[in-house]
Amino acid sequence: MSPFAYQLRKIRTERQLQQKVMAEIIGCEPSYLSALETDSKVPPQKEKLIQFLKKMSLSSEQMAELLSAAEKSRRSIRLPLKAETEVFEVCHALEDQLPNISRIQLELIGLVLRINSTDLGVPKM
Repeated sequence: MSPFAYQLRKIRTERQLQQKVMAEIIGCEPSYLSALETDSKVPPQKEKLIQFLKKMSLSSEQMAELLSAAEKSRRSIRLPLKAETEVFEVCHALEDQLPNISRIQLELIGLVLRINSTDLGVPKM
C-alpha cells in the first residue's frame, strides 16, 4: 500500500466515515475514492489534491502529511539531466528487482541512502 493510500484510509476511518460519505464531502465518485485507497489510481495532481484536502477540514499537520504521502507515492522518478551512466544503471537494476525485493534488502538500501557521502570523504558523482 502506498503512503498516500494508507494516510487517506487512516483519515477516513479515524473519522468513522464510509467511502460514500467521504466521497460526497470531497466531491468525487465513491469508486474513485476506493481506487485511491487501494492504489488502483495514483494520487491526484497537487492542485486537485489541495481542493480535496480543504473540503476535508484537515489540520495543517494532517494536510502536510497527506501532501507528503502523495509525493512519496509517485509511480515514476525523474533522474537529473546530467546523471552519470551508473545512476541510470542502478535505477533500472532496482526497477527490475522491485517485484522480488525482500524486507531486509529494502532496509539495507535505506541504510545506504542515509550515509552522507561527504562524511566518507567521497566526492559526489
